[in-house]
Amino acid sequence: MRKAKQLCSLLLAGTILATSLTPMTVSAASWRKNSVGWWYEEDNGSYPANQWKQINGNWYWFNKNGYMATGWQYIGGNWYYFQSSGAMLGQGWHVINGNWFYMYASGAMAADAWIGDSYVNNSGAWVQGKTKVQEGWVQSGSRWWYRHSDGGYTRNGWEMIKGQWYFFDKDGWMVTGWRQIGGDWYYFQTSGAMLGEGWHAINGNWYYMYANGVMATNTWINGDYVNSSGAWISNKNLAYGQKVKEYENKYGVAQIEESYYGSPPHMTGLCFIKLVDFAHNGQEQLLMVYRNSSGDYRYEVWDWNNQLSRLDYGEPIPIDAGMYLVCLTEYGGKTYLLTGIVDDINQFDYYGFNGNTFGLVRRETVRKDYSSGYNVYYTCKINGKTVSKSTYDSEQKKWLKNLTEYNLSTDRDQIIKDNRAVKAKLGL
Repeated sequence: MRKAKQLCSLLLAGTILATSLTPMTVSAASWRKNSVGWWYEEDNGSYPANQWKQINGNWYWFNKNGYMATGWQYIGGNWYYFQSSGAMLGQGWHVINGNWFYMYASGAMAADAWIGDSYVNNSGAWVQGKTKVQEGWVQSGSRWWYRHSDGGYTRNGWEMIKGQWYFFDKDGWMVTGWRQIGGDWYYFQTSGAMLGEGWHAINGNWYYMYANGVMATNTWINGDYVNSSGAWISNKNLAYGQKVKEYENKYGVAQIEESYYGSPPHMTGLCFIKLVDFAHNGQEQLLMVYRNSSGDYRYEVWDWNNQLSRLDYGEPIPIDAGMYLVCLTEYGGKTYLLTGIVDDINQFDYYGFNGNTFGLVRRETVRKDYSSGYNVYYTCKINGKTVSKSTYDSEQKKWLKNLTEYNLSTDRDQIIKDNRAVKAKLGL
């Protein structure tokens, strides 16, 4: 009995040893199919589901149940096409159900895009006969717009074209000249290109543009000042501007004082401001007319020649029917300020440059001498020399041929407007 048990133990051990030495069978990954469809079984018996998998160099998509996809599939926001074998279509043109489609390298279908010179619509299908629009400038009448390759164009916005910035209005037209955009001023050349950084001469004035094209205002640019309008102000104009500001603080700004007792309204404060090139040599002087606390109107002429200096002052006369006049006349290639007294003895004084000196250049006087009856006799003088009435009238006609009058009563609104323009030029 003991021998029999020993024999059985030996036989069992031999069996175990033989089993351990026999190779085990390993299950390889492979395609599987049932009545629903195909799936891919991994070595461990699992299978891909709701994911991509590359098998033998081809890409496949397996749905949430693990079955291989075929035909069109919308995955991650893009359309893909899988052949009957399940393999995804790769990059290039493909005919599907009679239509041409283009797939990118990722396999995603192109939509609403140009592929070379061919267009595919929102469904991805090639549109036969649709030609690609040539990008570039298009002129319509005197205006321009820029056509993109898709036929569209920029509206109410900026666009850089070949290294230059352009701005297009709400209708898509290219803008030129001055343009306020977002609270800043820019200047666009006749070509439409925006002026870049630096100083630029525009309509007789100098302006400075920053690197982004914005016009500088109310600031100093390396020792040069630009006013609120962006225009460069010379040292001369700065000095004139300071003098205007000084006199406005002293006498008040120009304003209209209503009339009393039927007299015409008149101006008070610093009534009149004008830059006048009296000598016609390109050097402007500052002419100011103000009404002082005594009610007298006076004029002053200031000059800049490396420093500010007052040239002359007096009264802006003549007076016509109670209205004060500022009179400027041109004669012999120069400009003169006309003052004087209108009374029984009329006196007209012409102030301007006589050579290099500013002052009284000419004085005309005429006096009415009454005799018996209706006969009137005149005593006329020019620069102290007695002349006949006909000579006086002839000479006066020549000197007053190019006379410009500024009436401080009737022209007050225009004078105030002109004053503002001068002040802007002076940096105020």
